[in-house]
Amino acid sequence: MHPKRIIISGTIAVVVTISTGLHSEKIYASPLVKLISINLDKINPQLKKSQAQAELPAGDPLHAALGTSSDEELYQAVYSGQSLAQIASANQGNVQQVIDLQLAELTQQLGERLAAGNLTQEQYEAQMAELPAIVASSVHGQRYS
Repeated sequence: MHPKRIIISGTIAVVVTISTGLHSEKIYASPLVKLISINLDKINPQLKKSQAQAELPAGDPLHAALGTSSDEELYQAVYSGQSLAQIASANQGNVQQVIDLQLAELTQQLGERLAAGNLTQEQYEAQMAELPAIVASSVHGQRYS
């Protein structure tokens, strides 16, 4: 390949990558994002606290079960490597309630997939049988095997 073509292709790839990241409203877990949020905390710690309190929807059952007050608090705890059970224990939350919430949501999703014809009855029953163990191990930060 011609050196000019390599440079042009590389430049296009970099521009597309950067422009996609600049125009996206999603935040991805990366060291840069964590570094930026840490520096913002140092600049104005009160601003972050007021924004975190405003972000929490009223009556969010997951936050109530975990004992967290905002999505940002939950995000930072998971980002730092804590399991949902560790987060709940640290915030006087209810680990069993977290498991029950996830089980209810996944059971509903499996029911919808069965009703839509995406699962056979046998597949549905097999997945339902494994679901409690999978969710419990996930909440405790363990691999299911």
